[in-house]
Amino acid sequence: MGGGYFGGFKNTKGALKPRELMDELRESGVKFKEEDVVLITKTKINELVWLEKGDNTKGLEHILRRHEKDLERKFGLKKEDIPSFVKDVFTNGIEISRKFKNGGFQKEYLYKDKHIVISGVGTNGFIVSIYPK
Repeated sequence: MGGGYFGGFKNTKGALKPRELMDELRESGVKFKEEDVVLITKTKINELVWLEKGDNTKGLEHILRRHEKDLERKFGLKKEDIPSFVKDVFTNGIEISRKFKNGGFQKEYLYKDKHIVISGVGTNGFIVSIYPK
């Protein structure tokens, strides 16, 4: 399996992992595992954020285990649509609040007239979780 592939999801190179943003992440000096990056994007205020495969407590695996059903109920999402959805929230949503919490940020976004809480976005841009409010 190539970098950016997470079982059941299409290869996420390209649209979800633009080369120039991966280069920027590499050059930033933050610690990450390139083969585990599922998506990378910039927010409307030009912050670099990325989602890794993760585990039970963070990243895509955490989102799927803890919030997949919530996202399905509120937005009609299928499992394979969640990475693209996360990217779209960051690129097209409107950040309406930000609190420093547990060494990172808890952000609330307005997205398609619904609130989304992005919890634990690290100060380095690592996406810990996403769930509907």
